[in-house]
Amino acid sequence: MQKKSSFIHHLCRLAKFWNCTILFEQYISGRSSIIEYLAVKAEQEEEAVINDKLSILRAFGRFLNRLTKYQQIDIIFLNFYDHKLVSNCDKPYIIDPTNPYNNLFGNLPHRFLPTLATCSKETLQRLQKYETNAVVQFEKLFEPQPDLYSLFRSQMNRNRINTIMSVSQNCNEKSKRLIVRRNTFDSKIFEKIKNLMNFL
Repeated sequence: MQKKSSFIHHLCRLAKFWNCTILFEQYISGRSSIIEYLAVKAEQEEEAVINDKLSILRAFGRFLNRLTKYQQIDIIFLNFYDHKLVSNCDKPYIIDPTNPYNNLFGNLPHRFLPTLATCSKETLQRLQKYETNAVVQFEKLFEPQPDLYSLFRSQMNRNRINTIMSVSQNCNEKSKRLIVRRNTFDSKIFEKIKNLMNFL
């Protein structure tokens, strides 16, 4: 990445910023790398269009389009190894640029890519809407998904909102482990939150 153009760096930052607005309850190992490699592929496709000037928004649209069709993703970077070393695997896959035996999609939770696809479609609709109006409202384009207000209202019951899941790191000499810490609401706090949501 250090030898890449400023355009690809800007696109990767944009894609990673978008990624930060997508709520997914599980920790995904390599999530940032997956987004970066998808952005690099979108940049390569954008550069292949010789007759047009490079467009960061158009390249971002390519990135989103690829995610909406995640079942067809088949990305291999052959900078450091020969294609023959890549093990056969079914789509979708992104082969690690430094390890031909590692498919970054190999151990993803089954809902992760469909979630990204749904959010990509929503962002594309926003992008097309703003392009039609010739004005891009970036604060609206990158509003979090899913909408947290709607999410909490639809799940406003004791069984689903009685815990807050937070992740902390417990460091020792051997390794770092992700620990899920559960904080239980008492009934009074639950009622206060429920009443507050009714006024929003």
